[in-house]
Parts: sequence; structure tokens; C-alpha cells
Amino acid sequence: MVPGGEAPIEEPDAERYAETQRHQMSEPTPDSAAASRGASAPSQGLANVLIVEDERELADLFAMWLSEEYTVQTAYTGTEAIELLDPAVDVVLLDRHLPDISGGEVLGRIRERGIDCRVAMVTAVDPDFEMLKLDVDEYVTKPVSKTDVLSLVDELTTRNALERDLQTFQALASKK
Repeated sequence: MVPGGEAPIEEPDAERYAETQRHQMSEPTPDSAAASRGASAPSQGLANVLIVEDERELADLFAMWLSEEYTVQTAYTGTEAIELLDPAVDVVLLDRHLPDISGGEVLGRIRERGIDCRVAMVTAVDPDFEMLKLDVDEYVTKPVSKTDVLSLVDELTTRNALERDLQTFQALASKK
């Protein structure tokens, strides 16, 4: 057992999932754009989660954990993440240290583009005063368990839904 009460996922399962994802990416599908970037099949009504993590095994493990409940895309570099950013993204799990550009720069691009999504910085870097400058919804330090990741994304998608409901209510109330 690991913290959070979850049984550890054996490495072969994560490797098998990663191999499956690579297979899906190499086979032609109707949604070749999504397949080419590692997205699971588009699902009506499921929140879209973008995982930005340079440790491929960890990114693939997060994707495996989340793919049953969410539409998931993975990016292994900041540049890939920026390419995958679009208004359909609801939640971003963002590593702070990436090989090409920083997670802070990716966050800046998200905010510059006005993409209405929740961002959780999921990183091995302990919080510091620089973290206070980051416009993130959550800051979580690794290691994280399956329960931690699922709870985090669930909380962020719930916040999105509540904010949308509040905006709808305010719009209706202003019409009276």
C-alpha cells in the first residue's frame, strides 16, 4: 500500500498501457489529430485533461488512471503542451520543470490565450515564494497516488461546473 490507501500499480501495467497508447497513435482513426497527440477517443460530456509531464512513464501512468473517467491527452514537453492547448481543455496537470520550457511559461501561454481551464502544478519542487506568483488553482508535490490524482482532477472539474452554473445564474438574474 502507498499513502492514500491505493495499491501500487505494477510497472508492467504502466508499460502495457504506454504500448497500447503508442499502438493507438500509429493506427489510422477517424480522429487522427487526437490520435496523433495521444488523446483517448473523444467522449461526449467527459472533461478534457491535458497532462504535461516530461517523465513519460509517470505521464502515461497518470493517463491510465484518468482515462476511465476523462478524455486525456499527454504532452512530454512544454512545446507539445502549447500545441495541444485549445478551449476544449478543462484541466491541465502541469509539471514545473520541463526539458524545453518551464511549466511557468506554459502556464503563461494558457493565461495569455484566455483558455478557461483549471491548472494544477504537479511537481517534485517544494513550494517556495516563486510559487505565490503562479496563477494556478492547485499546487501538489510528488509523489502522488492514484487517489490523489483522481481527487485532484475531480475537484478541479467540480470547480469548473460550479463556476459555469454561477455564471448562468448571474446571467439569468440580470435579465429580470
